[in-house]
Amino acid sequence: MAQRGLKVYIESSILTDWIFLERVEMPGLRVLSKETRDGYALIERILKHDSGMFEFSTSTWAISESMQNYLRSHAMFKMLFDNLSFRYYEAVRGYSRYKLARKRFTQLKTELMGTLNAAEEKKRLSIVSSTGRLERKIHKYLYMGFDAEDAQHLILAIDLLHAEYLVTKDRDFTDQKETLEKEQITVILPSEMLQHLRTQQP
Repeated sequence: MAQRGLKVYIESSILTDWIFLERVEMPGLRVLSKETRDGYALIERILKHDSGMFEFSTSTWAISESMQNYLRSHAMFKMLFDNLSFRYYEAVRGYSRYKLARKRFTQLKTELMGTLNAAEEKKRLSIVSSTGRLERKIHKYLYMGFDAEDAQHLILAIDLLHAEYLVTKDRDFTDQKETLEKEQITVILPSEMLQHLRTQQP
């Protein structure tokens, strides 16, 4: 019987970095944090290479959050040039001036899902979504101190996938690493996951 691979859940902060670097031309990657660069490198490796003993997954929820983050970054970029404080983001985000053009948004969504679906067909990445039955567990994670959005990731990673690893750079997760270890999941940075891939050791 083949041994089950170690399950790894990719949280939205890592997908956000990948989308950003795919879409925005940077003058040099050195201006970015190491974990941002490594997050991008991790997704690129997952998309283009078999992952040996690891089984990578993300979720429709993570993809949606990543798209939302990209749209927010676009709006804030425009706000910066208008000399408008970011604290007004919620008030102006619906204005056409600060929204990504629908055609560009549709193109982004099509390209993103095409790439991720191709990786899923090659069994390099699975895309999961939660069910109503699992949604009942959200109160457990809310009580642990997570907000509703982050609790959704934990439902997917812990209760649906039974993943051994949660890859993220979001401090809402990394600051509660010890708490989550009691739930049988290890929170790791993208740089740590890359090292595991290089050595193929858990």
